[in-house]
Amino acid sequence: MKKILLIVCPFLIALCWAIFFINSKKAEIHLAIIPHFMLDTIKVDEFYSLIQNKRYSDRNPDAIVLISPNHFFWQKWNIAASCLNWAIRYNLEKINSNQFKNLPCESDVFKSVWDSTTISEHGLWEHFRWINKYFSGTKTYPIVASPKAIDYTDSVISQIQKMKWNILVIASVDFTHYLSENITYEHDQQSIQVLQSWTWTKKDFYYLDVDCPSCLFIINELWKNSGQIGQFRYRDSSSTIAWKDMGEENTSRVFMYYE
Repeated sequence: MKKILLIVCPFLIALCWAIFFINSKKAEIHLAIIPHFMLDTIKVDEFYSLIQNKRYSDRNPDAIVLISPNHFFWQKWNIAASCLNWAIRYNLEKINSNQFKNLPCESDVFKSVWDSTTISEHGLWEHFRWINKYFSGTKTYPIVASPKAIDYTDSVISQIQKMKWNILVIASVDFTHYLSENITYEHDQQSIQVLQSWTWTKKDFYYLDVDCPSCLFIINELWKNSGQIGQFRYRDSSSTIAWKDMGEENTSRVFMYYE
């Protein structure tokens, strides 16, 4: 009996310490803003490579949370996710009670057809090739947000902060749309200023000229608690890429990360 106790007791003590460590561990959160407008994919590839080299040169994140505007069902005015199981191809994960509580299921964006799952939201699927290239095998949690559902962000922010993992949170956001380049540039500078300061409120985010203010508000709130500094990397647009003012066909992009 004593021999059994001598063998079992150290194991139980180690197990208790492991459980205590896991429960007390906080999420290590890294943040990035990456567009889904892919007119020029070279900068997207370079930026994903930058994130990998700066944060994940030795190992992948434990999970990626990919947040996109809900472009075509924005009137639902919520932040939602998939409750479906996903194809192994992209390592996508359904949202469940262990990760994101109280998020509604989005059945229009995430659909099951003939035992396979499809996504109708380009703000999500445009990123899968880069996630697959630079973070292959990492489980990814896709979330869609009604662009101005800022008052519904508290739950998802809280749940991300409670995850006991090393997490990369990507806001898939395009910036100013359908304005000439000189106006677009001014609007983008205002948005960048907001994203590099802790002093802005929910109300300020409502007026950002971007396609998902609520996505950026989530990033901003997570950043406030991280002690990191927002790093502006690139800004371009249809006009700067084409070397001429595209007028109403213009869309801009901003790339940022936090360290």
